[in-house]
Amino acid sequence: MRCCWRSTCPLTKIGLGSIPPLTFISARSLVAAFLLLVVLRLRGMRIPTDAKAWKLFAVQQTINSTIPFLVITWAQLYVPASTTVVLASTTPIFAFLITWAITRHEPATLLKLSGALLGLAGTVAIVGLDALSGFGKEIIAEIAILLATVSFACATIFGLRLSDYDPTVVAPSAGCAGHS
Repeated sequence: MRCCWRSTCPLTKIGLGSIPPLTFISARSLVAAFLLLVVLRLRGMRIPTDAKAWKLFAVQQTINSTIPFLVITWAQLYVPASTTVVLASTTPIFAFLITWAITRHEPATLLKLSGALLGLAGTVAIVGLDALSGFGKEIIAEIAILLATVSFACATIFGLRLSDYDPTVVAPSAGCAGHS
């Protein structure tokens, strides 16, 4: 699944040659939501109409799609797709670190912490320390990608609140095929 998801970075880079970031993300999200709504219809499922569900969906949409998609797509104007893929793949690391430091909703073992730290070190090794050499648009875009990845990590944790809903219902309502 990661391979399929990460293929969007090079395809986005190509699309940004002629489509502005906001238009690109809006079209991508609308197409995904439409396809997921068709799946819901075929499965005979409905989206909840209560206010509680929609508040949860709105928060999830914001932190799982709107913010990170816009930020990463903007950043790809300045950062190569390969760097974007590596930086955006740190979502599980940040999800663990947020869980360990803030939410504490599951045990954080020394082995998990070591894995997260090794993952961050590996990311630095792959991207390279020379990426930090200048303070131009590239470094700002790289930091923006990492912040978007933190948003994805927060969405992963917040998504635990959506466990009462079928994932097929949550996807078009709260993420339009968001990060997985």
